[in-house]
Amino acid sequence: MYADPDTVAALAEHGADEIADAWLRHRELMHDAYSWDVWGAISLLLGGCSDDSFDYFRSWLILQGREAFDTVIESFRNELFDGYKTGEGI
Repeated sequence: MYADPDTVAALAEHGADEIADAWLRHRELMHDAYSWDVWGAISLLLGGCSDDSFDYFRSWLILQGREAFDTVIESFRNELFDGYKTGEGI
């Protein structure tokens, strides 16, 4: 298995507990971003979205920061997809 030296060096600056906490927080946010509304909206925007692509999208979204994450998730859940479901949007 290949381990990027820069990644290894960056992780070495943190303790095991901190790394585990970060991984757990990432899993929580991945769960928070998992919904059919979000998946459906991104699928409509991209012209399709496999399960792997949806994972990549959610990870990318997490890396954009809390404000971007919350804005996108709430928009997808409350506005963007509602119009499609009612036939009034998209």
